[in-house]
Amino acid sequence: TSATVTAAVNAFGPGIFLPGAKGSVTLDLDPVKNRYLSYFAMVVPSNDRFVGNDSATEIELFDAQGHFTGGTFVENGSNIWDAGTELDGTTGAAFLVGSNAADSPAQNGTIQANHDFAVYAGLGTPAGYNFTDLPGANTPLLQISAVSQVPVPAAAWLFGSVLPLFGWLRKRAAVSALPA
Repeated sequence: TSATVTAAVNAFGPGIFLPGAKGSVTLDLDPVKNRYLSYFAMVVPSNDRFVGNDSATEIELFDAQGHFTGGTFVENGSNIWDAGTELDGTTGAAFLVGSNAADSPAQNGTIQANHDFAVYAGLGTPAGYNFTDLPGANTPLLQISAVSQVPVPAAAWLFGSVLPLFGWLRKRAAVSALPA
């Protein structure tokens, strides 16, 4: 099961979360087939920086018995990875005024941890601000909160528990209506 989360608050376009942005997605998961959460997100203005969990079984949403475990997960700047596919710089950077992401020069490197965005310091964004508060190792980048579905209201369970009583009353009424 996969889904894309778009920002409902403080967004720029369909996929860019500005600082403080929030978004959510609702998924109907099978606790046996969809036991774990995996995620990834691009970190702009670089074309090849990203965050995501390292292991497909790192974040357990359901235990082995199918019980929801949920939780909240936070990614900090120290968890930014550089895919090594494109050179860092203003040419071809994503989300910079005057830059075309399609022009990004190839790097042909390797994946490594890298949260240094100094090359983008002071540059303008289409959202109207400059990159001045660059992420450090301890800067929170994103938070994922996995919450279970809201349970069926108690009134539904109450109604369901009364059904046998209605059957018993109907049967009793039918018995008392029989001729003697």
